[in-house]
Amino acid sequence: MTELVQSKRVNSRSKSRTLGFLFILIIVAFILAGQSWFLVLMSPNDEIVTLKNFDGFTAYAWLSSMLLVCLATAAVASLLSGFSSRAVFGFGFLVSALMTFMVASSVIVQDLGGVSKELESATGIAATHGLSGLQIETSQAAYLSLISLGLVSAGFLYAMFTQKSWTSNSSRTKLKAAKSRPTGKGKSSSPAKAKQSPKDSIAIWDEQR
Repeated sequence: MTELVQSKRVNSRSKSRTLGFLFILIIVAFILAGQSWFLVLMSPNDEIVTLKNFDGFTAYAWLSSMLLVCLATAAVASLLSGFSSRAVFGFGFLVSALMTFMVASSVIVQDLGGVSKELESATGIAATHGLSGLQIETSQAAYLSLISLGLVSAGFLYAMFTQKSWTSNSSRTKLKAAKSRPTGKGKSSSPAKAKQSPKDSIAIWDEQR
């Protein structure tokens, strides 16, 4: 019984740590995605002027939706167990891996097609002031965010594989506890023996008569 309780505590700690780490990674990804990823610069008279800056959510509108899906997936998986939990973690891994690939391919080529209208307006404002030579600079926050998204994918993958051990360890301990319990065999004769009480002196005297 003590072994079963200890196993449940160990499994509970392992599950809590894994899920807690996964939730922290997703929150960090949210925070980094809200930072400035791209800076639109002009350099008139050797002076750098920032016309616009775009965070991850502004540059890629689909990013917030995919992060919310990852957060919801982790929450749902924490309420399930067994194959269902592994399937949900697997789905979270696929979504996060796809998101990481999409962000990486967009950041590397500085794809700002989603904010093209704002870029055109910034360029038009610069042109009215006689400025030219539009430059786009990728900030460190974009690369840090890309790393955090990769870690989210790794977190889902790790949870998908370790979740199997949460349940298997518990099942093995329950099986051991069941085997160690007394089966009750060998005790059936004790009640019968208890019923066979020794004869008192009066009964013995009656028999002798």
